[in-house]
Amino acid sequence: MPVDAEWRLVYESYLPVAEFVASLRRLGRLVLPHSSWIPAVLAETGRHLASRCVFPSLPDLWSYLPPVWEDRVTLTVEELPALFAALADPSRFGTAAGRYPDQLARLREWTADWPGERTLLDVGCGTGEGTREALAALLGTGCKVRAVGVTREPLEAWMAANGCFPHRPAEPLPPVLPGLHFLAGDATALPLHGSFSVILCNGLIGGQFLRTDAAFHSLLSEFARLLGPGGVVLAGCRFHAGREAALARFRELAETAGWGVAGECRDLVLRLPNR
Repeated sequence: MPVDAEWRLVYESYLPVAEFVASLRRLGRLVLPHSSWIPAVLAETGRHLASRCVFPSLPDLWSYLPPVWEDRVTLTVEELPALFAALADPSRFGTAAGRYPDQLARLREWTADWPGERTLLDVGCGTGEGTREALAALLGTGCKVRAVGVTREPLEAWMAANGCFPHRPAEPLPPVLPGLHFLAGDATALPLHGSFSVILCNGLIGGQFLRTDAAFHSLLSEFARLLGPGGVVLAGCRFHAGREAALARFRELAETAGWGVAGECRDLVLRLPNR
């Protein structure tokens, strides 16, 4: 059933979504290791209760979640981990493996002749499926690799590191790979030092959390800070519908900043000529 203004008004008259979300925040503080683990979509965004929720009504909240949560307003303690995991990692963000096969092929080709250890950084890694896939591709070339995945949600980083996905219980356990780490952080101010041979940034540019010129400049600065000699940035976007203008703008800003840019906007390859 389409969610329109009339239905939102009906639901809001019975149970305002801001009150329901506030109760979820309180539960999160009780059951999660730290308040920072509460999914960002539940975060307070204003001083008044009515402005603290990103969802206009309960049906909008339900549409954000897997169908199993539809029409649910009561929860058991045992269900809370899966609910918070689903809120931190909504299916619409598409963190599954297999999204960028051409990118993986290029990775194998480019790194086959690189000397020494390779280092991989995956910015916006979600629950880590793409990071593991890229690391496995590099390990398959017989080289030694270290990989780090960074996501904005601490709960996502925990799921990625532990291979535990409460909201996807039927999913098989991911493979155990050496030299793999995950942490939480902002893509425009990454909590990392050192240098990386390859930086991945898939499905992030032009999306909900990275769409302004200021954010693009900050991201490019972080890429330049962390990219090692001869390194490459691969920025893919499978979710290109509606993002064309933002992706084109990002490419324009990268070229203006002195990056060598190849590929189409939804499958960019960035290099720094002076490296």
